[in-house]
Amino acid sequence: EASCNGLVFIPSTDYVAVLEHGDVHIWNGISGNYLHELKNPPALSNSASFLLQNKVSRACSYQVLRVSKNGKYLLAADRHNWRISVWSTSTWDLISTIETGYSHIEFSDDGKFIVVINSSACKIWESNTGSYVRTLDGEEFYPTTVAISSENQFVAAAGIGEFRLWNLQTGQLLEQSNWHGSSVRIY
Repeated sequence: EASCNGLVFIPSTDYVAVLEHGDVHIWNGISGNYLHELKNPPALSNSASFLLQNKVSRACSYQVLRVSKNGKYLLAADRHNWRISVWSTSTWDLISTIETGYSHIEFSDDGKFIVVINSSACKIWESNTGSYVRTLDGEEFYPTTVAISSENQFVAAAGIGEFRLWNLQTGQLLEQSNWHGSSVRIY
């Protein structure tokens, strides 16, 4: 029996991506026709120490599904293997794979960047290459949610009782506020 763990519509298309039993399936949402499965890539790190240290298995089983607002990119993430896979929605080719732990993932509005929250930091990656851009961190800050401004100028993150705002291009911390009675100044 099938079990759906995630579902996203691909903007400006008739496609629906379905996360089922850890695999990503693409359907035509209008006709109901099944198109294909996005294959799980093999583990990038073949080092036994990396695999053992991070408890990475060879098989990939996705738990998170996101699509960029412009509809150009689809990502699926595997919490157990610390892997984020990104596909082009025009060709369905796997275009980048990022190995990193995460608790929350978001695309920028234009799909250019992926922001990954892990432990006490926000890490920025390029969607189309998987290239690491920078880490936005702060002492004793544990973000639980994140957003990128529509023009890719700012990254905002919030955690328990705290908000932070950075300049995406420079990584400079612009604002750090406590939720309890403080105001937040947006640049």
